[in-house]
Amino acid sequence: MLQVTGTRADRLPEPWFTSLSEQLPGLRLFDCHTHLGCADPDGSCFAADELRAALEVVDARAEQLERLLAGADPRDLGAAPSKPAPSPGPLLEWVHTLLVAASVLELLDRHAEYLASDPPRHGPRVPAIHLIFAAAAVARTPGLPLP
Repeated sequence: MLQVTGTRADRLPEPWFTSLSEQLPGLRLFDCHTHLGCADPDGSCFAADELRAALEVVDARAEQLERLLAGADPRDLGAAPSKPAPSPGPLLEWVHTLLVAASVLELLDRHAEYLASDPPRHGPRVPAIHLIFAAAAVARTPGLPLP
């Protein structure tokens, strides 16, 4: 779930989720990254019930969130893999690079479009800074797996 200056912005990732759902019948999100409370760098501020409601929209769950809210220890996922995944080859690497570049440009364009709409400012944060964070994460994540 995304938050833009106090307004939920689920509409931003929705086209990608819809497209994936159409291409992959039976797709189900098995675990979602969530932020509970008001300490998120993008200004998001959600209670547990609000996060659960957002997860229901895409029929997803946040297993670690539920474990922690129930007072249980986080699930042990074991050690990190010791070997990097093998390279898929130069052609797929090139296609992957183009897709990552297109994704980063789209996120930056969306940020510029939002800023051009003269959004309200709440505190020192740049409105919709989460789009810049997402673009940076996509651009800097090494070895993203290809479909």
